[in-house]
Order: sequence, then C-alpha cells, then structure tokens
Amino acid sequence: MVKLIRHGVYYTNGAFVTEGPAPEIARKGTMASSILASHNVGGDEKDLKIKFDALASHDITYVGILMTARAGGLTELPLPYVLTNCHNSLCAVGGTINEDDHMFGLSAAKKYGAIYVPAHQAVIHAFMREMMSGCGKMILGSDSHTRYGALGTMAIGEGGPELVKQILSRTYDVKSPDVIAVRLTGAPRPGVGPQDVALALIGAVFSDGFVKNKVLEFVGDGIKNLPIEFRNGIDVMTTETTCLSSIWVTDEETERYFTVHGRPEAYKKLEPADMAYYEGAVEIDLSKVEPMIALPFHPSNTYTIRDLNENAGDILRAVELKGEAQLGLAPGTLRLTDKIDPATGRVKVDQGVIAGCAGGTFDNLSAAADILRGKSIGPDAFALSAYPASQPAFVRMLDTGIASDLMRAGATLRTAFCGPCFGAGDVPANGGLSIRHSTRNFPNREGSKPGEKQFASVALMDARSIAATAANGGVLTAADELDVTYNKPEYVFDKSIYENRCWFGYGKPDSDVDLKFGPNIVDWPRMKKLSDNVVLGVASVIDDDVTTTDELIPSGESSSYRSNPFRLSRLTLSRRDPEYVNRADAVAATAKKADGEEYDENLISETVEQTLRAAVAAYEAENGALFGSIGVASLVCAVRPGDGSAREQAASCQRVLGGAANIARDYATKRYRSNLINWGMLPLRCDEMDIGKCKGSGEGEISCGDWVIIPGVREAIASGAESFDGYLYHSENGRLTKHTFNVGTLTDDERKIILAGSLTGRTLEEKEENK
Repeated sequence: MVKLIRHGVYYTNGAFVTEGPAPEIARKGTMASSILASHNVGGDEKDLKIKFDALASHDITYVGILMTARAGGLTELPLPYVLTNCHNSLCAVGGTINEDDHMFGLSAAKKYGAIYVPAHQAVIHAFMREMMSGCGKMILGSDSHTRYGALGTMAIGEGGPELVKQILSRTYDVKSPDVIAVRLTGAPRPGVGPQDVALALIGAVFSDGFVKNKVLEFVGDGIKNLPIEFRNGIDVMTTETTCLSSIWVTDEETERYFTVHGRPEAYKKLEPADMAYYEGAVEIDLSKVEPMIALPFHPSNTYTIRDLNENAGDILRAVELKGEAQLGLAPGTLRLTDKIDPATGRVKVDQGVIAGCAGGTFDNLSAAADILRGKSIGPDAFALSAYPASQPAFVRMLDTGIASDLMRAGATLRTAFCGPCFGAGDVPANGGLSIRHSTRNFPNREGSKPGEKQFASVALMDARSIAATAANGGVLTAADELDVTYNKPEYVFDKSIYENRCWFGYGKPDSDVDLKFGPNIVDWPRMKKLSDNVVLGVASVIDDDVTTTDELIPSGESSSYRSNPFRLSRLTLSRRDPEYVNRADAVAATAKKADGEEYDENLISETVEQTLRAAVAAYEAENGALFGSIGVASLVCAVRPGDGSAREQAASCQRVLGGAANIARDYATKRYRSNLINWGMLPLRCDEMDIGKCKGSGEGEISCGDWVIIPGVREAIASGAESFDGYLYHSENGRLTKHTFNVGTLTDDERKIILAGSLTGRTLEEKEENK
C-alpha cells in the first residue's frame, strides 16, 4: 500500500531512478524549489527569506497577532490577510468574549485593510481554497493545517509571530527544506476516500520523522484519478506527518476547480522538471488502500477497519494499555474494549462526526448522503453530525438534495465550525468513542475534562465509512462492505454568498476607524531581555515520546481566553501536569523577590528559595562567581515537544508565567521551536540528559525542583554559538553535573529576538533604533 524510499532519487517519465545529474542542480527541478526560489527575497539559496502572497488566521489567533503587530507600528496591511471566525463561533464560554473578539476583528479589518469572514460562513481553509489559493503562490496561516498544495499553492502553518513578521515587512527565515516525492499510482476503489489515503500515509511516515520539516511533492499518474476535493482531503492531513508544506502536480482538474470558483486566472500548469532530484520518496498504490481508522490518541495510530474488526480485542486492549501509560491514568480507566459487542465481536461506536477542513467538503458529504439515502441511523444512542465547511458548499447541498437526504436519515447538519476538531463541538458522553472525519484525535481533543473524571476518545475515519457505520446503527463498518452507487453531482460555486456577507477590505484601510476592545482583550506583557546568565528552575518534566501542543495548552473551551494572555496562562499543562503552574509561579515569585520587584508573598516557596541558593552556591564553589546579570526563570523539559497545532500559546503561556527555556531531545515541529524563539525562549537540546527517566538524581537525570545554570548565555547567543556548557543542580542530593546544551542554528534575526526577550521586544528596539 505504502512504500518508503529512504535515499535520493530522480523522477523521470513517471518513475524513480537512482542515477542522474548532480543533486544540487537537479533538486532545483522540483516544483517546491521553484516556488520557494520565486518567493525568496534574500538571495541565498540555502538560507531562505520568504515573503508570502497572503496570510490567514482564525478567531483564536488573529487578536494576538494584530495586537502584537499594532505594538510594532502597524498602520496598513502590506498583503492580503484573511480573518476567519470558525473556532469560537459556537463556544458558549465567558459571556460576550467570543463575539468581542469577532468585533475586534471586524474593526481591525476596516482600520488596517483586511478580509473579514464572519462566523458560520466558512472554516478558514475552505475559504482560503475557494477564494485565495493560486498556482505558484505561497500562503502563511496561523493554523497548522494551512495546506493548499493540491491547488498548486505552497502553504505553511506557523505560530502567530511569524505572521506578525510578514505584516511588519520582515521575512520567514528557513533553511532550504528537503523535498520528498509522493508518487501516487492506480485509482481508489469504491468506498475508499481521502482520509483513508491520508491515514495510510501518516501511519507509514510519522513515527521515525521520515518527512519531518520537509516538503511533500505529489506526483504520479494516479493523481488524474482523484477529484480535486479528494486531493484536498489528502493534502490537508499532511500536517500530521510533520512535514513543512506540500505541493501537487496541477492538471485539467485543478483548472476546472479555479474556473468553477470564478478565478480561472489562478491556474497554471505545475510539474517537476525531467530528472528532478528528491531526497527521498513515498510510493502509494491507491488501488491497494483500504478503509482505515486511526485509533486514539494520534492520527498515526492506524489500522485497516478490516483488521480492527477481525482482531478488536487484541488491538483495543493494546491501545488501552498504551494510552493509560502515556497519560498517567490508572489501569482500567480506558474502556475501549467495552465497545466490542460480545455476540458479534465487532466494535460499536457512540457517535459520528463529519466536519471541518478535512471532512466537511461537498464531495465527502455527497458520498455520505449516497450511503445513507433511504436509511436510518436509528433511535438509539448513536448520533451523526455533519458540518459543511462553507456556506457555498451548504447551499449547494440544499440545491441538490444532499442536505435533506442526510437529515432524513437522522443526521444533524450544522454550520461551518472547527469545533469537533479542537474540542468545542459534539463532545461525546463520558466513556464514549466518537469516529470523526476531522484532523486530530489527540487526548481530550473531543472536549472531555479528565480533571473532572471525564474521559472520551476519538478515532479518525473517512466520511464514507462513518456513513456506513451510521447506516449500521453505530456498528463499525467499512464503506467498501456496502454496494453503493455514488452519484457525484456537479458542484456549482456561488460567490455572491461571500460578497453579501464578508468584508473585503484589502487595499482599503481607514485609519479613522477605532478598534473595538472587549474586556477580555489584553495586551501582551513586556518580556524581560535575556540576562547575562540564567538559572532555570525545572517546573515540569514530561517523559512521553511526543508531547502535543494540546497538552502544553489545552484546546476546547479554553480557546475563548486566548485574547487574554494572563488568564489563558493559568491553564498551561493543566491536563498533563496540573502542578506546573504552581511550580512556575513559585519560581517567578522567587525571581521577582530577588530582583526587588513586587511579588505575591503567597507564591513564595521556602524550598524553591533554599534550593536556588544552594544551586548557585554549588556552581560558584566549583567555577567562581557569576558575573553580570542573573535571570531566574522556569523551564519545561520534554522528550519531543510541539507536535500538532501551530498555536503560539503553547510557548507564550510558559513565557507569561516566567518561563525562559525548554530542554528537549528534539522538537517535534519547526513551528513549535519557532514559537519558543519568537517569545524569547531558549530552544535547548541536550542529548546527555535522560529526560525519559525523569526521576532520581543520576548524572543525566532531571527532576522537577532541580536547577539548570547556564553561565554567559547572553554572550553565547549574541556571538552565534550553537552549543555551550551548562550545569544541572540535583536538588535531592546537592550534586552538580556539567552538560552541553545546543540551540541549533539561529538566524541573526532569531538571535536578536531571543536577546530582546521576544519578537515584540525586538520590534520595539528597532523602532527606537530607527528614530
């Protein structure tokens, strides 16, 4: 089904060969290299400085981005910026705060010249595909699933500060990425949908980071057998492989998409040059892909539905054990095996959802209607919800009868909303198992609250198999088990739906418009500059193989507080390490007390003060006094943090609490490392530290309450050093051990941001320098 080629290859006449021109020349023949080169304003082919064609955000990120850009002197947007409202539109949290954010967004669109898409009109990526994509373009979004490669558009999801840089006419700085070819052959069989192909790909490449921070370039004669929305459905899920971006060959099907959407000029033919060189390759035979399921708690935990139904007991028990170990749950907490019908041995689920940028397309919902037409999902506990991804798609569903077919079968239709993907919509009952055509199934991503003894789970599937399961009353059923005629009605796009409701303000700023601030919208606090030396209190140690951004800062209803940095920061690591905030508070209060600043006496910990003094004394006894300023701050240690969402708050909330660094074996994604840097935090790596053990006081082991001392760190960062020595003080036994820390390659701009304490700090420095 999926084959990985872990060495360089050339692509010619639809096949891979191993010999050809010099790779450094032939790699320029990839589509990705050509598009990146055309957007690189720095002149260096290896260290790219990218200017994008457009930006996109939704309502849990754009407030912070615009507030930061405003502090940096924003008066008019220099490129199209789309503000969508698809995340907090149905969250009944905090009274008026969600709509306050929306009104701020509308006023900012008028003042600065942005495009504003009101709530319920479209999810962010549906609108960007329909209205903003274009062959050869590049788009940057503050959402990790910013992917429009199937429409010839290289798109990247990053944290908000990277959008601020574009708004303030800075650049997106990145090493020229490796490009991995994905060759598609054959044609999908009936009942197999885009999520099935995507899950097969994710399951094959995620675990060992084969495509991490690389660009996936889709080629092969199988592409012609895929409708454009099928391609979009695969493409949006490439985020879960941890790749940087994606791009596809374009053809008549791509051209038809732009023509249907009234933008024929956005099309141009894209294909790699003959003998283009790729650093590796993936081969997928579409004809061999089966209906798939990604079991909790990651999109890479994939099985065929057939295998799961044949071996449900063994597979689900293994998932239970792994999940309980990963999440620190008591044995027996996860009860997935209870979902097995003892009479038939098949799995019965509690809920189905088809939604968002991955699931809510017209084609997916049309196929679901074909399966459910004339059937009933039944009057029992199983429920099915569908969220068309845009109002134009919803209107076409009404025009063609698709909507009524779904509703007559018992499905509930909702408006465009991303809630089922991030824990703010269709929360199942405690102990429930929901199958979803959405993007992620991380722990608690469905909205349960483990702190209140709630736990539910999500498995990812394609809309077709979800509909087949619904038709079977919730008994897990692959769509290829049914004999279905797929009608494939023609899609007609009505642009007037957007013209009648959206604010198209790009190029038309009005400086006289006042921004509308709700009481929850608060400026970011000013972050301290990097001190000459740092003494870092270990506030959390996470020994999971991967730590997601959902664990670093929870999704769901907490998203409504993202316009208030202080209030949101209190939720940091709340579902993974509930004591983290208290530990970080104690370190921060101790730091303020030492610096003579105002502090809360109630947060002072005698133990923290004593171990801090002991750590500094132990260091100075061996090495002499620390010269210059000493910054006391907290840090988080994790094996591989940052998988998942682009949300900058995974880093900024640590910073608001007084954090100054992470220590990791590696960082799961570029975007999380970039978020740390943009918030003035040190993205430290230390291969010597055994984060995986986390307990005890062996030489390389690290525990909460320990201290990390890095002398001369400011000078090291300023000089361009990639590695430097530091010391770990083991509070349990008073030992001091020496270690080498690595920050990797930093651009000049990134170094200046860390030295200034944040991107905002650096921007303000520049304003002073330019006076």
